Order: sequence, then C-alpha cells, then structure tokens
Amino acid sequence: MNKKELKEALEFTKELSIKAGEKLLKFSRKLDRLQLTHKQGIGIATNADTTVENFILKNIKTKYPNHLFMAEESFTGQS
Repeated sequence: MNKKELKEALEFTKELSIKAGEKLLKFSRKLDRLQLTHKQGIGIATNADTTVENFILKNIKTKYPNHLFMAEESFTGQS
C-alpha cells in the first residue's frame, strides 16, 4: 500500500472502530440480555462479541475484498 492508501485505511479503521464501539455500548445497556457461548478453544463469547465482530468483518470484506484476516471469536485454528 502506498502512503495515500495507508491514510485511507487508517481513516476507515477509525470510523469503523467508533461504529463498533457504539454497538458495544448499546449492548452494555442490556447486560441482563447477553447470551454466553463457549468458544472452541478456551473461553466464552457473548452475542455482543459475535455481533460486533461480524459487523467489523462485513465492513472490512466490503472495503477490502482481497485482504485476508483472522478474528478472535470466529477463529477456528484451521486453515
């Protein structure tokens, strides 16, 4: 990526982070409604975790369809 593309990616990332944070704040107001699931490895995830992760992944895939990435909640450890 050249300098201009990196700046655009940074701005996209900042905006996406803010929107994802806003979604998480909405979930924080309804903590009694969080649903827990067990992850394949060690740990748990909530519906807030998976909803926001899916939102982030969808936006990245739309903006950068040829990029590869891993995500915490949906990572399976398989290639």
